[in-house]
Amino acid sequence: MRYPEIHWYFIQRMNTIGGNIGENVEQLYENNPQNSDAKKVTIGDLVNGQYQVEKVVLIPILEIKEERIWLSGAGIFRENEYIDSVDETHLMYIHMMNGMGKGRDVVLENSQVIKIKEIKSKFIYSMKDGKPYVTIRIKGIGEELQSNAPGDSRVAFNKYVREEMMKLSRQVIKERKMDVLNLYRKTAYKNRSLWEKYEGKPDQFINDLSINITVDFSLQ
Repeated sequence: MRYPEIHWYFIQRMNTIGGNIGENVEQLYENNPQNSDAKKVTIGDLVNGQYQVEKVVLIPILEIKEERIWLSGAGIFRENEYIDSVDETHLMYIHMMNGMGKGRDVVLENSQVIKIKEIKSKFIYSMKDGKPYVTIRIKGIGEELQSNAPGDSRVAFNKYVREEMMKLSRQVIKERKMDVLNLYRKTAYKNRSLWEKYEGKPDQFINDLSINITVDFSLQ
């Protein structure tokens, strides 16, 4: 197994905060409302990943800023091998596509701020022209905290979030060939004909894959 190098500076700075690393990381999850529904990653996930073919596990990247721990993204592991990383913004949209993100504040380019109150997602698998076609439907409720956008804030927010998710799917999944949503593995129970067609060929699955995303948040 190969892991990214742990910088000794991080360990030294952790010691200046007090307590042990495990306690500090646990508090980061428990006390951060923006990650209230995010799944905790355990050593067991890494161990299981070694035996689950093509499973992708995201491991949080932590940084020290002003004597506090901050989540700055995630390392991407496949079969326990570190292959790349995504930044905090990409990680947020990955969570949202998986139906997580309750409590998260989403800031748009025009400084519009929406707090996610409820969110859920659904993955629909089909074949189009003989190739895999996945539709990801995201629905939820948001609270408008700040708006500088003219016109309908709901339309603007849904459009922005969809564009960011589509961009992520192109850049991370299609171009960088990193299946951060485990779309290939989901075919085993989402669409058996696709699984049988691409069994043992995850790279070909990603090459052939088309992704469509719908976003429908109502705003309070």
